[in-house]
Amino acid sequence: MKQLMTYFLLSFSLLAGAQKQPLRIQAIGIDGFKNLPFMAFSQSETVISGLVTNEKARLYNPRIGEVYVQLGRANTSKLITLGLGYASLEHLQAQRLQQRITGIYLKLGREHHSATRHGAVSFFWGYYLTLSRTKAEGNIVLDGEYFPSYTTAVPSKAGGEAGVDFTLGAQFLLFKRLQTRLLARNAMAISAFGNRNYPYLPGQGLRLSNGLVTGTGGATVQLFYLLGSR
Repeated sequence: MKQLMTYFLLSFSLLAGAQKQPLRIQAIGIDGFKNLPFMAFSQSETVISGLVTNEKARLYNPRIGEVYVQLGRANTSKLITLGLGYASLEHLQAQRLQQRITGIYLKLGREHHSATRHGAVSFFWGYYLTLSRTKAEGNIVLDGEYFPSYTTAVPSKAGGEAGVDFTLGAQFLLFKRLQTRLLARNAMAISAFGNRNYPYLPGQGLRLSNGLVTGTGGATVQLFYLLGSR
């Protein structure tokens, strides 16, 4: 965790140093939408791990939350976004491997906002660096029909991941300062540590392969409260 904070603060210093005026907090926000897709499909097996093991699997009991702070100058179109997140999911694969995947992650990004607005709607794009610390632990369970059931713990795996992603989004002003943001993202993640076979990387999403480098992506909804002018 100390290494993650060191890299995070160094990257933030490089971005902040490029600003001509002191940074001010422009908005604070949350993202709790990431729980919903897992909850919607948690009762049926899906081919979540198909590209990794060609076996059906499902993710359930999600607890995923993120908080954000946006910093910038008054009336700027470029904002620095800082995020902190936590994820915990359970993974059942082929009815025998039960895993619990937990992780904390830091996000640092820069967003470029459109100067033109269409009513209460505006658009933005950005890029992010994500650093995460992940742990996977679980059991292998063999249900016996003619012999006793057998359960054994699998070795716990822990390590770090890093990823970069490109984001496109639209934001809608609901009230004077309350804003809904819709984001779509694609990313590349490096997972050199831990167990490469778990299908979910905290802060990145579902992985598409079990190699050193994997693609990820997705979409989400965020709710921001504006503190400064845009």
